[in-house]
Amino acid sequence: MSKSLRRVGKLLFFLLPLILGMLGLWIIDGEPVQDALFSCVSMYVLNYGDTPPNLLAELARWLSPLTTASGILMALRAVRDRFHSLERFLAGDGVAVYGPEAEQAQLLERLGRRGIKGTDEVLLARQYILLGEDEDSFTLCRKILQEKPMADVFLRCADLRPQSVTSPRLHLFSPEETAARLFWKEQCLYSTSAEREHHLSVVLLGDGVLAENLLYYGLLDNIFDPKQTIEYHIFGGGARFAAVHTQLDQMGSDSVTVHEEPWWDSLDLVSTACLVLLLPQENQTAMAQDLLLAAPDLKVVAFGSDPALVLLDKAGKLEVYPWLDRALSPEHILQDDLFMQAKRINLRYAHIYNGVEETGQNREAEWDKLDAFTRYSNVSCADYHDIRLEMLKLMGLPADADRLPPGKMELLAELEHIRWCRYHYLSNWRRGTNENGQKDPAARLHPDLIPYGELTEAAREKDRENIRVLLGVAP
Repeated sequence: MSKSLRRVGKLLFFLLPLILGMLGLWIIDGEPVQDALFSCVSMYVLNYGDTPPNLLAELARWLSPLTTASGILMALRAVRDRFHSLERFLAGDGVAVYGPEAEQAQLLERLGRRGIKGTDEVLLARQYILLGEDEDSFTLCRKILQEKPMADVFLRCADLRPQSVTSPRLHLFSPEETAARLFWKEQCLYSTSAEREHHLSVVLLGDGVLAENLLYYGLLDNIFDPKQTIEYHIFGGGARFAAVHTQLDQMGSDSVTVHEEPWWDSLDLVSTACLVLLLPQENQTAMAQDLLLAAPDLKVVAFGSDPALVLLDKAGKLEVYPWLDRALSPEHILQDDLFMQAKRINLRYAHIYNGVEETGQNREAEWDKLDAFTRYSNVSCADYHDIRLEMLKLMGLPADADRLPPGKMELLAELEHIRWCRYHYLSNWRRGTNENGQKDPAARLHPDLIPYGELTEAAREKDRENIRVLLGVAP
């Protein structure tokens, strides 16, 4: 229900005794209009002195004090909410949450004392989370950014990527995107990839925003070896993703294949995959059973929380990933740790190359200087760093650049270059320069979008320095 409809509903609730009273006293009983109106208004604060002449007036007499009491309670609740908002603002950690009641209540419970229940107004807070995806949320977002220019606003939006936002205070988030990022980091296919000599096949069954984000972050995060071959096969969708991302053929040996035929027509391919992702869709549980029947040894991860899926999970037949519940949590919406790490990385570069002192104030100032694409390049870098640390742990190597064998340093530098290239390729950048031989952001051209081995020694040393910086920035 929209805010305007809720306002109309509240107004009708408060006016109902007045309407009933006027019908009973003026229309039916024939009292003069001014006397009937005075009696009706008085009923909100005083008892009706005479015996009500009819049923409508009797209803108005009973409803009026209830309406008045409700109004007082709502006013007290508003005062309480404003006091709590001021308290958390002064404490420096207030997060105001607006949106659908069920999701709002869940998030407020997880936030605890930090949480502030959003109303129709802009409350005092340090951060704002807008869970709705309707026009009211976008209107409220603009209002907050105007009235609270120093606050951070987190707006739910599945249609736009965060890189499209220019304001450093506005952060777009999508549960589908967050779930995809979390899944690949928690899954970490490095061990499986190494066991299979870095030749893997991943199958996605389904379409939509979640499927596209799993492909996007799979390509960015599943980078384990320069010569790896990871095949992503998608059944039931993916055509838009493949059409929009025009540089997918630049992903080295990794590939994205869109299948028009149903998955059971390619059962040999599906049954040999290292991982099958079953996305939310009609008859998802039935599909899970069919998959497990056709290929009993298949590793299937079902994205959802259907009780029937959970039963299959309990029987040890598949893994259920409660993606929406995982994504709609404060730490993942606000992404404090991820953004802080990205800001530290950016500040370290500013210190190394421009002599900027590493202080909290400069960290924010240097971040605000970046365009959206570069900001999220740093976020992508920080995101993949978790994968890198897990790889080092599984290799039995220290997360210390000074103690890494030269060969492993070279490996990490090359993998980071691959990730950097892919981030650009997924935004349709191409190898090239402007007329002055420089990169051209407007035309999306960069001269270093080439294999690591074709870089100059100076460029490769910069990638090695990137690894030293990343391993040297405290989490």
